[in-house]
Amino acid sequence: NAALSTRNPQQWPPACRRTRTGHITAPLLRLAPTISDKSSERTAFAQAGVLKMGVRIRLARFGRKHLPFYRIFVADARAPRDGKHLEVVGTYDPIPQRDGNKHVALNVERIQYWMSVGAQPSERVAKILGQAGVLPKPPRRGPTQSPQQ
Repeated sequence: NAALSTRNPQQWPPACRRTRTGHITAPLLRLAPTISDKSSERTAFAQAGVLKMGVRIRLARFGRKHLPFYRIFVADARAPRDGKHLEVVGTYDPIPQRDGNKHVALNVERIQYWMSVGAQPSERVAKILGQAGVLPKPPRRGPTQSPQQ
């Protein structure tokens, strides 16, 4: 079990090289099978569990300390929570107002459009949309009860 020497390039794995700054680089490995057809490649990535949904419907926090206010927006899944978004489709105020209700404003037509083209809601947005009647209510999370004997 001799350790590989970083000084001897003949011991390096194939396709490795040393950069001008002295670092050793290796090519990135592809985990999914290589397929020439793009649609087949996308399917292969999805079957391998590598591909995630690209567009999400989620919340962005606004307001101030101890008084949150959220915008419901459509964004790329890789964008940060309060970062770049594609479209604002509603608002959510989690602080009960004088009437005792938490206020939600939704653009249902645009939400249905984004859902039809493949956008996935976050857990909290799915709960809000379920309470508003836009989506079926998601199942409750928590401990499952075992059947009584």
